[in-house]
Amino acid sequence: MRIAPKLLALQLGLALALVPFASASAAPPITFEGVIPTDPISPCFGTVAGCTPPLVVDGFRFTALAIIGSADHFHLVSAPWAAPGTAPALQRYPSNGTQYIGLDTPGISMELVSGGVFSLLGFDAAEGYLIDSDGSGPSPFLPTSFAEKIRVTGYFVGGGTVSTVFDFDGINDGPGGVTDFQTFALSGFLGLTKVDFVGLDGGGSISGAGSGQFFSIDNINATPAAVPLLGPIGISALVAVLMLAGWAALRHLHRTENATAG
Repeated sequence: MRIAPKLLALQLGLALALVPFASASAAPPITFEGVIPTDPISPCFGTVAGCTPPLVVDGFRFTALAIIGSADHFHLVSAPWAAPGTAPALQRYPSNGTQYIGLDTPGISMELVSGGVFSLLGFDAAEGYLIDSDGSGPSPFLPTSFAEKIRVTGYFVGGGTVSTVFDFDGINDGPGGVTDFQTFALSGFLGLTKVDFVGLDGGGSISGAGSGQFFSIDNINATPAAVPLLGPIGISALVAVLMLAGWAALRHLHRTENATAG
């Protein structure tokens, strides 16, 4: 019967060790299908004239990062290649058969409107757009501010960051043809307050004539499911403290039992 207090102490220690984690059901990917288009590549979101404030979808706020020059807005793309005779027909955008966001900024950040914590498990992304080289229509389309890589940086709620870089495959031929978007999976992007997506050139830098490297993004798998609330360093420290506290409690119980038995 005297073993019960020890078991109780161990159970308490295990329960406390789980305090840094909050669980919630997984959320469906963010697809941007609920955003109403106003033309094939609008509305736009940012601080330039004609654009609306940051985009809010499924509880997340998406904001353009003005990293270089005036590239401080992004677009909703609903028709990757507009009808002939209209200006957007001179530009080709990557296609996955659905709406997505991107273009006109080398960086997009996302965070919960509530200020809460979330996990990022993966996303789909593609390069920027191609532009008709001479305006004749069927002539070669050339890359414009084409991202060759995309860097993803997550900011832990307890401080510190996690970051990784993915390579684009250079395939971006618009509707039909070869698949334009790639699917990227992430690990370790847990307990985040914000994530930045930044397009890079082949050397891993941000460059370009006042714009940087454009990219497109869709199907973001972000959810407040089972995330650490303290960040990796804070969690390690808390677990160590809890282990010491549990050890001290067991010693105290052992001494109490011995004194009672004596």
